[in-house]
Amino acid sequence: MRGARLRERFTFPLYDMATWFPGHMYKGIQGMQKRIGDMDCIIEVHDARIPFTGRNPIFDRHAKMRPHILVLSKVDLVDKKSVHWMQKNPDKLGATEVILADMKRQTLRTSNLLVEKMLEVIDHTDRFHRSRNESYHVLVAGIPNVGKSTLINYLRNTTLKKKGKSAKVGGIPGITKSVMERIKICEDPKIYLVDTPGVLTPRIESAEVALQLAACNTVRSEVLGEELICDYILYYLNKHGLTRYVEEYGLDEPIDNIHEVLKAIAKKYDKHLKHRVSGEYQVLPNFQFAAHKMLHDFNRGLLAEVNFNWEMMS
Repeated sequence: MRGARLRERFTFPLYDMATWFPGHMYKGIQGMQKRIGDMDCIIEVHDARIPFTGRNPIFDRHAKMRPHILVLSKVDLVDKKSVHWMQKNPDKLGATEVILADMKRQTLRTSNLLVEKMLEVIDHTDRFHRSRNESYHVLVAGIPNVGKSTLINYLRNTTLKKKGKSAKVGGIPGITKSVMERIKICEDPKIYLVDTPGVLTPRIESAEVALQLAACNTVRSEVLGEELICDYILYYLNKHGLTRYVEEYGLDEPIDNIHEVLKAIAKKYDKHLKHRVSGEYQVLPNFQFAAHKMLHDFNRGLLAEVNFNWEMMS
């Protein structure tokens, strides 16, 4: 395998992308459409590794009716060149303001910045000038599993100094499936946030887009299969010269065979299964564990800092 040529192209599977959109997402879009007219501002939360992929065009059209702040979460998982571009080009990302956030190491300063930006964009929109005594209502929307509910709870806990969680939080895409009641996050001025279900675009353009969404854990991995998602990640890492996985999994060099990578992971963590074949037991690598582990490592940033949409920026 030493010196083997790595893939220049990835063979994408054929899927019927028209049927994947979950029913609760349609209900979520309808719920947001009914609420937008009552909102003073919209906060869209999205994964910074896919700043364009998966953003719902239906939501985008409605967002233009109100000031629009784009919060790109998981920025700690993105390369510095992409972070710099995002900071300099909020207009190309289709937003009034862009805030880059690390939900794992959020600070009071970041929380205050978001509140400050909310008030600023509302105040600079002529039709939304209000007296000091009135409250503000802000819709929080975005794709699944990017930290919308975490953001709401963090703002609530830091600005109101309240403990506990008002918005349900989970590491599985689609944990918020209903439009929730307003949640107060600031007393002076009174600011209320409304959490909404994670909503993706109803139409997935290609299998590659689906794999990028799945790699970032915004689509349940079982929809496409963890091994296939890992194979796409491996292809992407090799294509861009991101070979940290070689040392992480005890390999000799970059390789292009996902089964060999998964075998190395299973060996590292001593995860094997016994299968009976022709009356005898054989010990085989636990590929299910290994694929799950590789996805987990990728989403922790252990394998690389990435931006799946860099070609769309450059």
